Amino acid sequence: MPDRPRIDPGRQKRSRETFETITETALSLLDGRDWDTISVAEICDAAEVSPSSFYARFADKDALFAHLHDRWLQDRRDVVERAAADIDWGTLDVWGSACAMARLYIDDRIDNEAMIRTMLRAQFGSPRLKDLRTAKDRELSEFVEAFWQFRLGDEADPMRVRFALHLMVGGIQFFYESPSREISDFRWERDRLVAEMARGFLLIVDQAQHVPADFTI
Repeated sequence: MPDRPRIDPGRQKRSRETFETITETALSLLDGRDWDTISVAEICDAAEVSPSSFYARFADKDALFAHLHDRWLQDRRDVVERAAADIDWGTLDVWGSACAMARLYIDDRIDNEAMIRTMLRAQFGSPRLKDLRTAKDRELSEFVEAFWQFRLGDEADPMRVRFALHLMVGGIQFFYESPSREISDFRWERDRLVAEMARGFLLIVDQAQHVPADFTI
């Protein structure tokens, strides 16, 4: 993929609408397949636009994907921040906060599982995309870490919080990665996974006293 792919949304309303149609259609086609298997012809047919309209806005298919990838990264952060804003954190204790955080990550993974699979596969072959994701993940991690520093105060070890957060995110990704023979044996429902991830997070940040006494493995 080019480092700086040409993308031209256009200045006129109709041109912008066509740009958005192509973008939304391409996003809907990210069903877990490798990006290389999705052709410009398939995108144009599904979007009901001509190839010339496509190439007037994107230098090539990789330029479109670069745009989709950038948008996906920003949308991920926006979704988490909006969801976090909708939660009344003041009514939640530490255990409830850990569960709410785990549910945010798990819901994002479940709701966008196929798209995430396509995006992650594309990153393996593109240092540029991988670097962009790393930077955006760092921003999101800092957002969540700041919350826990505020929530736990002097009790929070910043490095433990960061380590626990990365383990949680990685664990959720591993749990939902397809196929995953190792994890399929657990057969956990979403609520059980939320509780297990919250418990693991609190144990790592040395806050085991907040895990309910009746919690069972």
